[in-house]
Amino acid sequence: MNKYETLKYYFGYDKFRPMQEDIIDTILNKENVMCILATGGGKSLCFQVPGLMMEGLTIVITPLISLMCDQVKHLKEKGISAMYLNSTQRYSEQLEVLKCVRNNKIKFLYVAPEKFNNRMFIDAINDCVVSQITLDEAHCISVYGHDFRVDYANISKFLGFLSKRPVVSAFTATASQSVINDIKECCNVDFKIFKSTFDRPNLYYETIQSNDEIKDLKILLDKYSDEQVLVYCLTRRQTESLYYRLDKESYSLALYHGGLDSQTKSYYQDFFLSKKKKIMIATSSFGMGIDGVIRVVINMGFPMSLEDLSQQQGRAGRDNKESYCYMIYNMKDLYYNEYFINAVDDLALDKDTKKLVKKVKREKLREVIGYAQTKRCLHEYLVSHFGELYMSYCCKCSNCNRNTKTIDYIKEARLVVDTLKLTKEKYGTNIVSKIIVGSKENSIKEKYLNKIKTYNKSYHSINEIKNVISNMVSDGYLDKTYDEYPVLKLNENSDIIYRLEKYDIKK
Repeated sequence: MNKYETLKYYFGYDKFRPMQEDIIDTILNKENVMCILATGGGKSLCFQVPGLMMEGLTIVITPLISLMCDQVKHLKEKGISAMYLNSTQRYSEQLEVLKCVRNNKIKFLYVAPEKFNNRMFIDAINDCVVSQITLDEAHCISVYGHDFRVDYANISKFLGFLSKRPVVSAFTATASQSVINDIKECCNVDFKIFKSTFDRPNLYYETIQSNDEIKDLKILLDKYSDEQVLVYCLTRRQTESLYYRLDKESYSLALYHGGLDSQTKSYYQDFFLSKKKKIMIATSSFGMGIDGVIRVVINMGFPMSLEDLSQQQGRAGRDNKESYCYMIYNMKDLYYNEYFINAVDDLALDKDTKKLVKKVKREKLREVIGYAQTKRCLHEYLVSHFGELYMSYCCKCSNCNRNTKTIDYIKEARLVVDTLKLTKEKYGTNIVSKIIVGSKENSIKEKYLNKIKTYNKSYHSINEIKNVISNMVSDGYLDKTYDEYPVLKLNENSDIIYRLEKYDIKK
């Protein structure tokens, strides 16, 4: 069968989505590809169609056991021979899978990256024809990615063990240029890059700073009572706490997190996707590869990165109809994020790598905080993070639709730059703001910061000055270090502030 016949026979589609056909043709031409396709872009078809057409086995490497189980189940339902290999299986079950591999009885084998160092696994795949190695969730390879996994460190060595190098395809929904470069270096593979737009024009974005997050959540749940709503929490404990709290108020709920057994997860997932339950309360482990239509996604608190946020919100409106994405947050929620950052200390990494990973995670978290607090267009904020240009007004986010007035803060912006120059860029947002508003705290006096010429030069509140600084960082006039105690830094654009006539910020 050709690619169109394969698409129709196994998957029931008459035509490919944008970019899918070019990616498939490239793989069939035995060229290595890296594909950054937004959530809902149809990544699986891009390696499954050529995998069916080429002679031999496609090995799909994925870090998520729940995802590989779902993918294998879906392939089998379509009459495609597929199996998985992971740590949840008994030794006898793993031997049976490897026997099928050696006898060329399957087309797709899903494995976890822990198998990179397994000699038995490597020997088995070297005894058969392997046509394609697919790296799913490829951002996990990079230390700069939002979900770095230690097991991926041996990927280059693993590819070197193969007696005959198959075509390598890598897929992720989110990757910055630094992540793309790191994946290429870690794999030691020259990829042809395919990259789709990250903008989802059918999605409405809103951020809600809340003093009562449950109350604001219930307002949204009641507003969308007839829709399928997906609510994301950061931790398992938060997920269960929210589930049981809402369950007492008779909401139609489902629950999903990685600590539940597979039977319970399948039960709740099936009830939600079949619309027997309206609301899914879940951690990020829910959502990979699901086909159901979700109309509303709500994030409770801060995801760990804009990549996580983009993936989770991208599960709304996969039918391209208008859908809605909200983030409800309170700054106290950062306690949970810091827990995950400090968990890096438990990873099997050397001291310098741990320090780097924690630094990257803090940087990515601050980008999410910037998204929550920015007055810019939220569509523009997201796509610019991934290197795309975007119009400055979208009519599809709370910032653009909000009736707000703007205030000229050019004097305060110049005071910020002057203060950084006078203090030799040694301080962060909090200290710089206190200097400008004339704080009488001992910490300011003890450092003689009340003696510099920018001290007490603004009548605005400290929170307003902090907002000015946040906007200056977002707009590129300042940089911020991403250490445990971040410091503001001047850059090549900082002096442009002196040449501007106005610096308007929404209020």
